[in-house]
Amino acid sequence: MLDFLPKLLAPLVQLKRCSRRHRRFRTLVRDRIQPHFRHDVTRLAPASFKRSDTLFVLGSGSSVSMLTPAQWEVIREHDTLGLSFWLYHDFVPTWFVFELSRNPEHTPALFELIERRATDYANVPVIFNDVIQAEIREPGWEKHLPFTRLPRFHALHNIGIPGDTIPALERTLHRYHHAGVFHPCDDLWYLPKRRASLPMLVAFALLCGYQRVVLCGVDLHGGYFYETPEFQRPGWPVIAAPAGSVHSTVTQAGGPPGVDEVLLAMHRVLGPLRGLELFVALPTSGLHPRLPAFFPT
Repeated sequence: MLDFLPKLLAPLVQLKRCSRRHRRFRTLVRDRIQPHFRHDVTRLAPASFKRSDTLFVLGSGSSVSMLTPAQWEVIREHDTLGLSFWLYHDFVPTWFVFELSRNPEHTPALFELIERRATDYANVPVIFNDVIQAEIREPGWEKHLPFTRLPRFHALHNIGIPGDTIPALERTLHRYHHAGVFHPCDDLWYLPKRRASLPMLVAFALLCGYQRVVLCGVDLHGGYFYETPEFQRPGWPVIAAPAGSVHSTVTQAGGPPGVDEVLLAMHRVLGPLRGLELFVALPTSGLHPRLPAFFPT
């Protein structure tokens, strides 16, 4: 009965393009990134790269090393998205998204990894997330990115998802849904974001038209796969893992709600509204059993 609402409210999404934040984003992209490319880096056509209805999001948790050869065969049959330090892994995903870390010690390592893997990722759509935050965290970031070796480079604008409490967040998710914010988009220019990258990647999956999202290596506790000797290669940067056994985005160190609560709110609200199925790969994830495991054993 409410199918007319997205078309009626769609202009509200376009108003975001008139905001001061979007103008700042456009200026940064125009001056720092666009001169390296002929295509408009602020726009992305998902249909040019999407090949399946299931998207495996590849995080950095230690459970990545627990995936069996048979499970990897299943993953390879579908689209995949690597996030930031996934670059340590040999597997080259369908998509790659990165942002500059809040930890300034991690930024040089990320730049070096992107440089080392640029040839491997030459045919991968690379999405630079949150250019505005990058300017705050690392002025001069553009000098470290091998733009000419990443011909499918993009930078998309972040749209915030307000809500400092779970009820407020759920109301926003309902409102954004009815405004068409999470509906599949042929010409993608924005990424809804709340708290951290993971909710943004779920939103990205919806905007690309994926029906199932499987979070691999999204443990939210413990170590990281790249800490093991298998991924510590001579000459490659070594990252000191953050202190603590629980991820800071779960402890709400940056403000409530935690990233786990945001993901669960999206699961509750957008699952029924958008037909989204959200999984973790393995039961070892800190999100299980609140989210079902795609590979139960």
